[in-house]
Amino acid sequence: MKKIVAVMAVLMVSVFMLNPSLFCQEKPAAVSNRIIEEKRAELNNTQWVIEILPLGEKGKPEGDVLSFSENKVSSKNLAAAGFEPTEFRLSVKDDGTVVWEAMQRSEKGDVMLWRGDILGGVMSGVLNRRDENGKVIDFSFVGKR
Repeated sequence: MKKIVAVMAVLMVSVFMLNPSLFCQEKPAAVSNRIIEEKRAELNNTQWVIEILPLGEKGKPEGDVLSFSENKVSSKNLAAAGFEPTEFRLSVKDDGTVVWEAMQRSEKGDVMLWRGDILGGVMSGVLNRRDENGKVIDFSFVGKR
């Protein structure tokens, strides 16, 4: 019995010395946070040319440019309408899709809710606009860097 325990101990020490990462693996939350921060760094300092189209309403597509910088997102068109850059939240799906979300408020009380997915160099998503009177308009958007 003592021989078996001694052999097992030697085997375990050998395995640990050959591959210590087996016993020191990152916890899932730490891995997830690391991936999110890597994706955030990749997204920062990028610009995306997008086309926005109202959902469920007739309308022509409108061009815009989304800029990601210093962990904030801004829209060229919305900046002209009084919307300041705002922080964005980021998550990563199991398939590698990067998901970002943000909320912007204008000085007059309009609210824009953004949700975008990035996969394979293409961004697509939805934009929800609520004006100061409570009127809601939904849009879809798609674009590339």
